[in-house]
Amino acid sequence: MDKLISALILVFRKQWLLPLLLLAPVCMQAQSRNTNVRQLNSIIDYMDASSRINLFLYWDIQQFAEGYLHSSALKHNDNFWWTHSRPGGRIGPFTEDKGRFPELHVDNEGMISDFEYELYPVLVEREKVNQLLAGKFFNDKPAVKGALTEFKSTMDSLIVLHRKLYDYVSATSYKTDPEFKTALSIIDQTSQILDSYYVRAIALYASLESYYKTLPVLKTQQKIITAKTELDLCKDHINNWANELYNNINNTVENDRILHQLNDVSLPKDSVLFYNTYGFGVSNNGAMPHTRYTTF
Repeated sequence: MDKLISALILVFRKQWLLPLLLLAPVCMQAQSRNTNVRQLNSIIDYMDASSRINLFLYWDIQQFAEGYLHSSALKHNDNFWWTHSRPGGRIGPFTEDKGRFPELHVDNEGMISDFEYELYPVLVEREKVNQLLAGKFFNDKPAVKGALTEFKSTMDSLIVLHRKLYDYVSATSYKTDPEFKTALSIIDQTSQILDSYYVRAIALYASLESYYKTLPVLKTQQKIITAKTELDLCKDHINNWANELYNNINNTVENDRILHQLNDVSLPKDSVLFYNTYGFGVSNNGAMPHTRYTTF
């Protein structure tokens, strides 16, 4: 009986050994790709959080310019000096993060200002990116590393400048700013940083997309390629729309109509193409890019 069992085990091993050996490279390929996509997703998360702060700065500088114009007029008006963050507003507790980020000033009660609360998500994502930059992930991705480093430098400067704008308003510095020279300097610097952000964000995204295209797609994930063509319709149209606006071509109504049409057509297709794809809806899974409008 023992000899029979041993013989059966030997046959079983021989039958499964070759398939396992054949599957090993595929599994290693899947694991490598998943790890890379997961890390690329973390960079996209950083860009997403950064774009929110960029938008807040854009809103604030518009209002800031209004305050400058109206206060410079003959009829001095303080009512235009405000930002999206409430001066004096506090949120918390943030005791567990005390000392984690130099940009956050947590008081003895574990509270931070409204302005710093808005910064918190991008600081968390930046921390993850810094960990990537400190490791070996970018050893074979010099183009991505260079674009990310420049983008992060611009984003750090943007945060500093936004803070300067917020402090100027919350401290009512406009009341003691001769000829509003400081205010005008903030406006000029913000115009430059917003332009720089736009250029470097595009460069970073292009480098990420280019690298992503070099990653092998498993046969079981071919539908990702099909679904991406649907996603790109909206993304490409938004890029074209942005280029028109930067060239002073205002075709907003028609572009908005087209975008809604593309969205209505592609959204149900996304669900059909993605719903049974491994990793769908799981942001920390490396099988596929996980957000609809920032997918590679």
